[in-house]
Amino acid sequence: MELAGALQVNTSLSTVLLSGCSISASALIALGTVLQSNNSVDRLDISNNAVKHSALSQTLVSNVMTHWGRALETNYGLKTLSFAKMGITDWTMCDFLAGTLHNNQNLTTLDLSCNKITRDGGAALCKALESHAALNNLKLSCCSLQDEGAEAISHLLQVNRKIRVLHLDYNKITGKGLAKIAQGIQANYSLVYIALWGNVWSVQACEAYLDLVGGIVSQVAIGSDNAAPVRRKGRLETDVVFYKVEGVLNAAHHETMQSIIPHQ
Repeated sequence: MELAGALQVNTSLSTVLLSGCSISASALIALGTVLQSNNSVDRLDISNNAVKHSALSQTLVSNVMTHWGRALETNYGLKTLSFAKMGITDWTMCDFLAGTLHNNQNLTTLDLSCNKITRDGGAALCKALESHAALNNLKLSCCSLQDEGAEAISHLLQVNRKIRVLHLDYNKITGKGLAKIAQGIQANYSLVYIALWGNVWSVQACEAYLDLVGGIVSQVAIGSDNAAPVRRKGRLETDVVFYKVEGVLNAAHHETMQSIIPHQ
């Protein structure tokens, strides 16, 4: 509450990091209210401050999200927003956040990882971002988009030409949904990195990404702390590599290529 009061008059503070601070519902409302007029903050991290919705009335949850929706709709200074682990559900995404994200054309980085966003919330978010003019880094790790959400992602990639980095790892997407995303990538030339590990890879899904990532692993560097799979350069970087065992195509995890991810 004190910070919200300070931000009412402070015009120089640009970064606010409040991850894991056990912020109360009333403090979240106060902060959302202040951000409707404070445009000096361009980076805000309030991740891991989920209000325990089970302990709140639906009215109070609606109040929190209404204030944040208004903040996102009217604020033009915020560029990077970390909203991970905030207990966002399909209901809050569809009813409060998607429309305001559509109207906010200033965000460049949005982190919604580890929320309760499934296929319906994912579809609403993708619809909202179809014509977004600024967002280039979208993080949806550890949600539950599933194949239906993957289909919405595929359509988003076919029409959005701004997103360069997309995190979809650990989203309960099967081979069918992964193949759909690959179809979207085929029509997209702005995306440079996508995280997809932690989903359910099939042979067909692996085949859909081979040309995009540069083919199968040809050899593995050994004896170095930075050992990494070696393959030809593709037009897309990802956290997955592909290899064959007895003629069968498989997927394996490898570390993020940090050099291609835009700085926040």
